[in-house]
Amino acid sequence: DRTGKNDLMSKAIEDMGKSFPSIKKVIIEERDDFMTAKIKQCADMLMQMQDENRKHRVIVAVVGAGHCNGMLDKLLDMKVKRPEEILQTLVETKCWREI
Repeated sequence: DRTGKNDLMSKAIEDMGKSFPSIKKVIIEERDDFMTAKIKQCADMLMQMQDENRKHRVIVAVVGAGHCNGMLDKLLDMKVKRPEEILQTLVETKCWREI
């Protein structure tokens, strides 16, 4: 089922969430947030690049079946926070500084 509503993986994740909500939050939802934020961060960087020779840019991400529906929902949600805000709440982000 291409809608993702009747597949075995979605049902298994839904059942796991009912029995173990905190595990589902960490294993599925926080990873969805992290991977979605990284894809958006990459897209933002590509949009900022001024390269006349490449007008069309494509990002390819290989994602496990358990994350497809959640990530798609998050990518299509235009009210989502900026990637840096999401990532900061999930992990301590390190960045290089010129000295």
